[in-house]
Order: sequence, then structure tokens, then C-alpha cells
Amino acid sequence: MTDDTTFGGTGNWAVNNSGVTASLTGAFNLTKVGGNQITLQNLSVVDVGLKNIDIHKEFSCSAASLPSMGDPSFTNIVAAGAQLSFSQTSIVNWNKNFIFNGNGTATTLNNGTSATTELDGPVVLHGWLRSSMSVARR
Repeated sequence: MTDDTTFGGTGNWAVNNSGVTASLTGAFNLTKVGGNQITLQNLSVVDVGLKNIDIHKEFSCSAASLPSMGDPSFTNIVAAGAQLSFSQTSIVNWNKNFIFNGNGTATTLNNGTSATTELDGPVVLHGWLRSSMSVARR
């Protein structure tokens, strides 16, 4: 990807580094649309310039295998009815702004598969959120 990108579709797909170098490079915005699940897993590089990630449907991150979520001065936004899902067994600290918009029915934030995920940046909650995460405040 070389510029702001909107992606989605109907079939689930994964960007997975399974034996080769896979990376997400470039200072751009990502927007996830469509009813399918998109998974980022085992990426060796996530560009520190990655800007906003705007999630309108399901987006999954294999947490321990993503070195970062890009530039911490930008924001990950989860729309009402969308889901951000983390999975992996290692502890990962992600420093980025987060805005979660809940609709009261869909799970907005899913911490699955033994994930221990720490959101280190500011977190803003709007609406009725459903989550599988425990919340600790520092």
C-alpha cells in the first residue's frame, strides 16, 4: 500500500508472515469496511508512520506478532457495530489513541485466545460497549 487505503469485502483474509518477510509500510490511513474479517498476523514491520486506522467492521490483530500500530499521535477508531479483536499469548503494549463507539449489541473490543493486551494511549468510550477485556486503570 502506498497511499490512504480502504479495504474490505465478503471473504475473510489474513496478511500473515509465514516464512517470508511481511510488512505494512507507509505513512497512510487505513479504513476497514465490508462484512469480512481482516487479520494482521506475524508482520515483521509496521511502519512507525502508519496514521489512523478506522474500523467499520471486524478487524483482528495477532497482538504479539505486530511490533506496533504506527504513529502514536494518530488514532484507531472503532465504529458502532464494528469490532477490534486482539489475539496471542504474549503481553503487548500498544501506544496509540483509541476511540471505541459501541452500539450495545455487537462486541466492540474482543480480547481473544489468551491475549494480554495493554492499550497505552488515551482511550475514549462512546455509547454502550460490549467487551471481553478486563479494564485496569493506571
